[in-house]
Amino acid sequence: MGGDKGTVCVTGGTGFIGSWLIKRLLQEGYSVRTTVRADPENKKDLSFLTSLPGAAEMLKILSADLNDPNSFDAAIEGSKAVLHVATPMSFDGKESLEAVTERSTSGALGILKACLRSKTVKRVVYTSSAATVIYNGQEMDMMDESFCTDVDFVTQKLNPQTHPYIISKTFTERAVLEFGTQHGLDVVTVNPGSVVGPFICPKFPRSVRSSLALVLGNRSEYGFLLNMPMVHVDDVARAHIFLLEYPDVKGRYNCASNTISLDKLAEFLRGKYPEFPIPSPESLAEIKDIKLPGVSSKKLLGIAMADKPSRALILYGDGLARFIHPSHAHLHSLASTANCGFLSLPNAPPSESEDDRTVREFAVLVDAFETLNKNGQFSSEVKSQKSSLIPTMSERFMGMKAAILSNNSGLQSFGEKLGFNVLNLNGLFGNSNTPPVSSIDNLASKLLSLLGFQEGKIKESNQFDLVILHVGSGENLSANSGNDVEFLNALLGAIMSIAKPGTEIGSRLLLSLVMSYGSVSKADEPGLSILSTKYEKNPNLSALFPNQSYTMRGESQRNDVRQYGPVLFAQYQYAVTRNDMVETFSFEEFKECSGNLTIPADRLLHEIAFKLWKAPKYGA
Repeated sequence: MGGDKGTVCVTGGTGFIGSWLIKRLLQEGYSVRTTVRADPENKKDLSFLTSLPGAAEMLKILSADLNDPNSFDAAIEGSKAVLHVATPMSFDGKESLEAVTERSTSGALGILKACLRSKTVKRVVYTSSAATVIYNGQEMDMMDESFCTDVDFVTQKLNPQTHPYIISKTFTERAVLEFGTQHGLDVVTVNPGSVVGPFICPKFPRSVRSSLALVLGNRSEYGFLLNMPMVHVDDVARAHIFLLEYPDVKGRYNCASNTISLDKLAEFLRGKYPEFPIPSPESLAEIKDIKLPGVSSKKLLGIAMADKPSRALILYGDGLARFIHPSHAHLHSLASTANCGFLSLPNAPPSESEDDRTVREFAVLVDAFETLNKNGQFSSEVKSQKSSLIPTMSERFMGMKAAILSNNSGLQSFGEKLGFNVLNLNGLFGNSNTPPVSSIDNLASKLLSLLGFQEGKIKESNQFDLVILHVGSGENLSANSGNDVEFLNALLGAIMSIAKPGTEIGSRLLLSLVMSYGSVSKADEPGLSILSTKYEKNPNLSALFPNQSYTMRGESQRNDVRQYGPVLFAQYQYAVTRNDMVETFSFEEFKECSGNLTIPADRLLHEIAFKLWKAPKYGA
């Protein structure tokens, strides 16, 4: 057993965070040893771990218990790092505060001693909590890592059921950091807010259940939502991996993305899903609890961003989504590691040529549809509009330098009006309409060089911030067949072989694969509908599936949304984008398993521009 990146140990592998972290580590090429409590009768079903991609070759499950710290020796021996996620949980009062704190602290210190004995462990990442930061009675809007929870405040002001978790985490975090300093062991801590999101573990995570209290009617947990910092489980896993890999880290790292209040959450749910019985403002006004501060993740984000913007490449398969086949392995590989979803388009005009459709849909993707479109039709007046009257990409997106490569003359002309630097795709192949297979690698290198990526390095200066490669159906760019998806599949594979996870280029390249269906008709609606039937057997849960967001623009309803035949997209950047449960690049898989669901197509470029530091925060 051996992953490309070496072996790491994850304690508490059957839990919410631990299991998701294992999933991520396997995807990143690590071999993982994880620990679970002993199960002499083999009654535990661990298939949710053993069935993970790569688990058969790179995952080993061992028994260990915090009550016996020496039991972790076998899992730690030979590991390059330990991610200590396991923690005692006691919210039911069955175990005393003292017992929980002793088990947590002595277990963690025993694990650190095993790390010293191993002679191989270079770093320990301990999963702490924002609860060790925010409970101190200080009236602050935001708290960073310099703030610490006051145990006296906890015992005097908080619900006794929360005492074992908060106090044991507080004492354990202090102990592991002190031990690291005293013994020269590299120890850092992650302090996540309340963790939400999907889960693969069989047990319903407490934090997820609490976040759904308004939906589930758990009034006893409403106080938990009064003002709670939250974070997605995939962001927590990525934070662990980043702190495992980044060379210069020290101390504590808060990890929380949003703080939402109970009344704002209820207002959002009532407005978005009126069919769901969300409590009234009057009933929620009775809920009283301590007002909590937000949690600043500036320290973590500061080193993760490294003060350098991304550079973006969009591979746009125009009308090619219908031709994706199981044999297109690179497309499916990208989908399995990327953030996937649908881009919704407006309806097509009653009569439209293929060239007009190509330009219209591209105009939507770059949020220039209103510039081009007039009363739903394309007129010669609009088409002949002088480029000086149209805001350029540079003017719209803070000096963005953008290029488009296409063989479509209409798209080239429109791109010029928008301020794109227009390049002829065939020109990169020496005017050959059908490039040899060897040219695919050259094209991949040329595309990356336009963004300042060359010979595995990142140049300080780059010709473009954004490059869009447009390939239309019927261009016959593949040397092997008339199917242009073959060309994109080969090109994607060549790009990913250069921009591998963990490389310099991989950390700065924001790669998007965008595949549309081209011309669609009402006959496509049944099979390509983006309206969800995921929870049709439970109408109450269907209200939670947030597909309606793509029908809005700001606070206004969009009047023209096509509910079928969307654009499929997958977006990936190492240690930046969040992946979901998608395994293949297909409409059915995206609808069932994608985490991004559906967004309006005209928002895509804004999201990309934000990651390039060329736009305010998406949605702001």
